Amino acid sequence: MASKASNVVLPGRVHSRISKELQRFNSNPDFGITLSQRPSELHIIDATIHSLEDSPYEKGVFRVLIILHANYPFEPPQVKLVTPIYHPNIDSAGLICLDLLKSPPSGTWRPIHNIATLVTSLRQLLLAPNPSDPLMPEIAKEWISNKSAFEAKAREWTRKYAYGSLSNGKEQNYCSSLCYQLSETLFNMRGKLLCQGAEAKIYEGEWLGKNALVKHRFSKTYRLAELDSHITKERLKNEARALTRCRMVGIRTPIVYDVDFITSELIMERVENSITVRNLMYKYAEDDICFDDEAVPMASQVKNLATKIGSVLSKLHKNNIIHGDLTTSNMLVVEPYDSSEIILIDFGMSSMVEKAEDKAVDLYVLERAILSAHPKSEGFVSILLEAYEKSGGRAAADTITKLNEVRLRGRKKLCFG
Repeated sequence: MASKASNVVLPGRVHSRISKELQRFNSNPDFGITLSQRPSELHIIDATIHSLEDSPYEKGVFRVLIILHANYPFEPPQVKLVTPIYHPNIDSAGLICLDLLKSPPSGTWRPIHNIATLVTSLRQLLLAPNPSDPLMPEIAKEWISNKSAFEAKAREWTRKYAYGSLSNGKEQNYCSSLCYQLSETLFNMRGKLLCQGAEAKIYEGEWLGKNALVKHRFSKTYRLAELDSHITKERLKNEARALTRCRMVGIRTPIVYDVDFITSELIMERVENSITVRNLMYKYAEDDICFDDEAVPMASQVKNLATKIGSVLSKLHKNNIIHGDLTTSNMLVVEPYDSSEIILIDFGMSSMVEKAEDKAVDLYVLERAILSAHPKSEGFVSILLEAYEKSGGRAAADTITKLNEVRLRGRKKLCFG
């Protein structure tokens, strides 16, 4: 199958603009940067950033993939850092938190900017991280509180992933090949359709030889095109960031391999041998494993499951991550199920909030989902909330107090509409 990447056609004015930019750059190249346009894919620029002296990245060569759109320069290019890096403003999928990569009002991109100034700004970000606006909050905290530890880890990542020579032809060919594989994968990922929800379709896929899932957010025709594009992009970013943040604080989620804003796709790890907690609870019910019966004590595996869910949600909220759509369908376990940790999925409605009110609403959504989908599960919910409060201390207790208030509001709505 031909890649969509090679079929992208840019307007003549965009080609002319890119050619002039690259000619100007090559006649007087900026220090520590290289730019090259692909002969067969003129909308893709391969860049490198190097010579980062007096920083933990000083011996690294960092590869950057730049994908230009038909509206360039009126909207910024899509930019991904291909080389893994330990940095507070760049996540594991290569997404970059840089104002110049966003259009106003949230960003500073203007049509007067160009590819060279963008990559120069990215180079400056590598030299001087911005912990006040992090994409990776835990790394930002480390940069602020223990800079020597941050620098040691950054050097280790640089040694592991970024050591290379610009003058080495094999190295250049390898990196060009890697960038090509990445861009090919961006546009040619979807396999068999596995399921579809209200917001997205999930496909089988492969990412550089690994089994993967591709979550494609489809457009909503009832929304204005500009609004739909903005909402889809924000939800993609929120989900990728939330998945990455969870893993950083020790909560298991699928690994994010890539995010593509052109095709509105999130490419992530496929968790093998897994089932949803919803299906596991149905399995327990079919096997007559007791959930909540006055005559028969609750089964130990059911108690264990509720306790694990409560504990992981307490950890989630302790780090101010709001899931936004907690149901037993958005939690996975792997074989053997009884000893599996809880794996959280589907963070498309997620947000970062400190308020107990938002955390209580998160729990209320889950409570209603469990009680409606699983008969006689009141005891299960009680154990879950006890584990939540026990694991989270005072902050969790405040959230449970708020949950009681949210329940009262919910009852009024049910009564009076």
